[in-house]
Amino acid sequence: MFFESLTPALAASLLPARDENTDKLGFGKLLCVCGSHNMPGAAVLSIGGALRAGVGLCTIASVESVCRAVTAVFPGAVLNILPESKDGGINPLASQKIAATLSHFSAVLIGCGVGITGGGRVMLRTLLRECSVPLVIDADGLNLLCEDTSLLKDAKCPVVLTPHQRELERLLEASGLPDAQTFAREYGVTVVAKGARTEIHGTKNYVLDAPNSALAKGGSGDILAGIIASLCAQGAEPVSAAAASVYIHSKAGALASEMLGVRSVLVTDILDEIGLAFSELEGKI
Repeated sequence: MFFESLTPALAASLLPARDENTDKLGFGKLLCVCGSHNMPGAAVLSIGGALRAGVGLCTIASVESVCRAVTAVFPGAVLNILPESKDGGINPLASQKIAATLSHFSAVLIGCGVGITGGGRVMLRTLLRECSVPLVIDADGLNLLCEDTSLLKDAKCPVVLTPHQRELERLLEASGLPDAQTFAREYGVTVVAKGARTEIHGTKNYVLDAPNSALAKGGSGDILAGIIASLCAQGAEPVSAAAASVYIHSKAGALASEMLGVRSVLVTDILDEIGLAFSELEGKI
């Protein structure tokens, strides 16, 4: 299997172009179905990653407590407050409300902190059935997908999966497939196999071998998922968005580590360095 190594020049070439003469709608509209009563931070981090990556408009669709947490940190986010179930997750009836809005968005993210809930389960199935724009599935979205990976066969949109090693193992066990490359080919999806060495499997194969334990902290993956979804919303091909985002995320972690040391980096520090990572990549400093 041939992997193309992610260099700065290659990663920069995969970024969507930015027209300085357009307005916010020219930079895409992203829908994030993330968070639950007990995990609002995952939604905050994924929205932060998406906004830092340049999407024009970002909507958080979640229960009220999550939406309030997001807007307290990122007042530019649009809120779609959904009814809450007794389990603290999104009420299953909200899936049809979301389905009716999908035509307004250029990409969708589901999973970060959504919980293993009935509402999350129904929402994932609805999005795979109804969505026509790139769909990024992370975290609990992947755990829910493990219940029935054949749902991917019904997808009418490009799908990006972002599993870490244990999530990938569960997906492979559930599908009966031997590896990430076979999974990507069988279901026609892009798989971002996260780790010290991150591999992107899809219509092209990329690899970034840049170990940095500063990234091995809760919430780091939520940020990466937000960056990927943001670049998809801005028009990048899913495999290109995934590869460029992996590089940017890694670079942000490296920049934070240089200042604070790998042990002491917080996920919010990674978020804070995304802008500098983009600027370095795009040759602006």
